[in-house]
Amino acid sequence: YEEAAELSEKAKPLPKMSFMEVYHLFCDGLTAFQLARVSSASNTSKWMALGEEATARFRFYEQCSTWNWENNLFLLEAECHRCNLEEDKAKAKYEASIQSAQDHRFVHEEGLALEFYGDFLLSIRKKEEAKERYANARVCYEKWGANAIISRVEEKIGRTAPTTS
Repeated sequence: YEEAAELSEKAKPLPKMSFMEVYHLFCDGLTAFQLARVSSASNTSKWMALGEEATARFRFYEQCSTWNWENNLFLLEAECHRCNLEEDKAKAKYEASIQSAQDHRFVHEEGLALEFYGDFLLSIRKKEEAKERYANARVCYEKWGANAIISRVEEKIGRTAPTTS
């Protein structure tokens, strides 16, 4: 993720609200929240600020086109709540992101929201629920034809298998 953040900074497009810029911001926000969770305490506030800035900007984009950006905003908000250890709020936003992606027929973004929700559930030790979200994400990625992503999700499904003593 640190390498992704560095490359993202180098490739940042000029602001003009193009699809490229909006997706770049979305990926920046997701990356920042991930890094906020795994970074040293001294860097956490830096990454949280970047994630929160991306989320705030996404609120503007979502107002311009709910159809296109609502599910992305909900996913960014879910990740922010996850970082702030607000489990109930995070769950509600993950579910809202999934529903919005379904409503707007963005199967790839539904898969992404399901996968992130699975990661969250696994982090709070809800393996069975995580496995279900990962399996649903796999179906979405299959529909989308994203075979490389399917392999990654299958590895995550494997991590939800019960451990034997």
